[in-house]
Order: sequence, then structure tokens, then C-alpha cells
Amino acid sequence: MRVLVSGGTGYLGSRVIKKLEAGNNQIICMTRSPLLYTSSQRVSYVDLQTCLKTLGEFLPEMYINMVCCYGRGTGNEEILEANFGVPAKLLQRTAELGVGRVITIGTSLPDRFNMYAYSKKLFSDLGSWYAEQYGIQFFNVVMEQFYGKNMPEDRFVQTVVGRLRRNEPVHLTAGTQKRDFLHIEDAVDMLETLVYCESQEIYANIPVGSGEAPSVREVVEYLAMLTHSKSPLLFGSIPMRPNEPNTVADREIMEKWGIRAHWDWKRGMRDIIGNTVEGEL
Repeated sequence: MRVLVSGGTGYLGSRVIKKLEAGNNQIICMTRSPLLYTSSQRVSYVDLQTCLKTLGEFLPEMYINMVCCYGRGTGNEEILEANFGVPAKLLQRTAELGVGRVITIGTSLPDRFNMYAYSKKLFSDLGSWYAEQYGIQFFNVVMEQFYGKNMPEDRFVQTVVGRLRRNEPVHLTAGTQKRDFLHIEDAVDMLETLVYCESQEIYANIPVGSGEAPSVREVVEYLAMLTHSKSPLLFGSIPMRPNEPNTVADREIMEKWGIRAHWDWKRGMRDIIGNTVEGEL
């Protein structure tokens, strides 16, 4: 299968690329910095303009969008361009070329919680329109917070583990908000299932998570116990964001799509602690 991927060089995307490559798919990966990556017989890394020019010859059968700009150190313009503007250009071109299925990574956060969530909602709505107008399949993957070994340093779990290992104070909100923590291996396997599933639905919002939601406080206290840390856990030292949500994936809907988590959150956190060294933090 010929697959176009955007956001294929990040923590999640790079692992999905490996799965697709192992499945003997032909892949074009659109990235801002193609010279940083080595193309292979099955994977070509190109910038946006080159991608748009070559898609007519490539004729993608599927487009997977995993671009995620969370807004750390960037403004709203950059968030909108990354999460909406660039994918919209690729969606338009692939729809014109008769792409069969589009899969995009969305978020379980409320639409207006922040610009990241809003930009993801905008692209999902655009996908719904394209599905109706062009007859393509558009799957919006409502993905929970994923984590795993060798995560980027600015992610919540990795940041907390680093401070715990160094016995530094950990500043936190009250920690009462509940979050669905999805192990990276489950995330990749679930996406692979959606790539090859035989669903005929034109548009769908598909929850992807572990299906369980401990409180943030539970997770942090468990990590502190695993690391035998002496760090003060300063719950309440950071104000809770307005309208802070609780999120959890619907297992019943996931089952209908043939996806199921195999990592519970405690096993996943033990995996992090057992494979994280201070030099990585």
C-alpha cells in the first residue's frame, strides 16, 4: 500500500513508520527537515513543497496525519499552521487524487480547552466535510496521553521521573484530575489495527486509550514509590487550569473497532522506571 505520512518523525510517528515499513508499504513522510533523516527503499523523507509536487505520481492510498504541535514555546499561529494548515493542504491534495482513507491523531481534550485542542477539532471538522464531498474515509483518532521509554524530556511522565530520580521538589497541581495513560506500544498497535481494518464507515471518531483513568496524584505517588524518591511532592503548588477535564477512552467503542489495551498504567509506569536512566533525563 502507498501511504503518505505527516508527523512521522516524532515519538509516536517514528514508531508507526517502522510498523508500516515492516508491512512492506511504500511511504512518503512529509517533514520540515528531511535532510535530518535517511530515506530508504520503502521510506522517502520530503518537505511540504516536494511532497505536494510528487503526490501526483505517488498516488497515495492512505494518508496518516500525526502532526502534533502542543504549543510549548510557540504561539497560536504556529499551532494552527502545524495542526491545521499543513494537514489541510495535504488532505486537499490527497482527496483530489482519490485517497481511500485518512487517519488523523486528535485529542480527548475539550475542543476549546486550548489552541492545541481547538486546532485538532478544526481539522477533524474539515475531514468530515471532505468525507462527504469526496467519499473518502476519515478516521479521527481521539487519542489519550501516551507515554513510554525514551520519551521527549518535556512530557509529563518523563519530567516527573527525572525530578524524582534527582530527589528534586516536584511542583504539581492538586492532581485530582483523572487521565487515561496509554502505553506507546498499545498506541502503535491500535493505529496499525485502524490502518488495516475493513470498516466501511465514512467518518468516525475513534477513542484510543487504556480505558482506565487514575488521578494524576495516584500516578505521581506511584512513581515516587517505585523510584524510592525523597522528592517533596508539592501538590497544589501549581494552579489547576480552568475547566480541567477528566478523560478516559470508551472501551466498548474501542472493542467495536477491534482495539484493546494490553498495558495497564501501573505496569507501564514500572516499565518506565525499569528502563529510564538519569542520563536520558
